[in-house]
Parts: sequence; structure tokens; C-alpha cells
Amino acid sequence: MRTSTSTSARLVDLLLDETERRGYRLDPDHTGGYANRPIRNTRKPRNHSWGLAVDLNWDLNPATTDGRVHTNFPHFLVPLWGRYGFAWGGNYRHAFKDPMHLEFMGAPADADDKTLAATRQLPHAGPGTPPPHPHAGPHTYTVQPGDTLFLIASRLRIAGGWKKLYDLNRAVIGNDQASSSRGRC
Repeated sequence: MRTSTSTSARLVDLLLDETERRGYRLDPDHTGGYANRPIRNTRKPRNHSWGLAVDLNWDLNPATTDGRVHTNFPHFLVPLWGRYGFAWGGNYRHAFKDPMHLEFMGAPADADDKTLAATRQLPHAGPGTPPPHPHAGPHTYTVQPGDTLFLIASRLRIAGGWKKLYDLNRAVIGNDQASSSRGRC
């Protein structure tokens, strides 16, 4: 299914904004997400390569191997990010701890759902916030069981809602004979 917008980085943007709004200042020289490099001693890309992980203030929240977490994160930060699907590297089970590290632990549809929830729940993420940046071309979305045009348009913040999404995909969807035969609620 084609959409006119993308939510790939929107959730991280919302959480970074909320983190700073609550008073934790991020140093742009020591905070980042996209880093295309392999996991150490492998050829497999790190989750940072896919934009699925972000490191916050790495100079103040260093990775360690002594089993202890050394961090200056305020008490709200880990629960805030966790509520929207991110695991914290400070909770790793063994001696290696990575408290700078927050990693999304879901599928793309989960990110869409969490992004929609964040736009509704976070105080400064409501209607006044700008929509995600449009792609230069069409975006592909795989329809999941239970999806409706309304739900997909809401998840992806499509300007014009489900009607615009239908117009973009009319050739694939065709006429919706089923809804007219079932009647309206």
C-alpha cells in the first residue's frame, strides 16, 4: 500500500523532544542514532545501522564491563522511552552495561502504533507539531490483520486521512462493495 508520509524517525523525535522538555539536556555532539557499522567481530549490521537504536549523552553514560551502571539519566527517562517500546542498555543481564543505549524492540507496525500513541499522550506532540517529512516517492506499507484505511491513515499521519489513502491506492483497492452491502452504523 502506498502512503504519502513516513513515520520512521518520528517516534524518536517525539521522545527526544519530551526528554528535553522534562529537563534532561542532550548534547548533540554526544547523542546519535544512525551509525552504519557492523557488530564487533561480525559482518552483521548493528541496530544503529537501521535507525532502531539511539545513544544519549554517551560521554556521561558510558558502556562498562564491571556490571555496574554509570549514568546521569533522570528517573523519568527509562520509563518514558520504555512506554513507547524501547529497551535500555543499562538493563543488560551480564557484566556489560550500556546505559547510553535505547533500542526499539518491535516491528514497523508497532512503531506506527507507538508513534500514534505518543502524538496523543505527550503534551507537546499534539496537533501543533509538524507532520513527518514526506518521502520523495511512494512509501510501502504491509497491511496487517485488523487494519482499516482509517487506522493506517492515523498511524502514518496521512494528511487527508483515510480518503486520501484510498485515493492513493484506488487502483489496488478497487471499489469497496462490501461496506455498501453491509450498511452503515
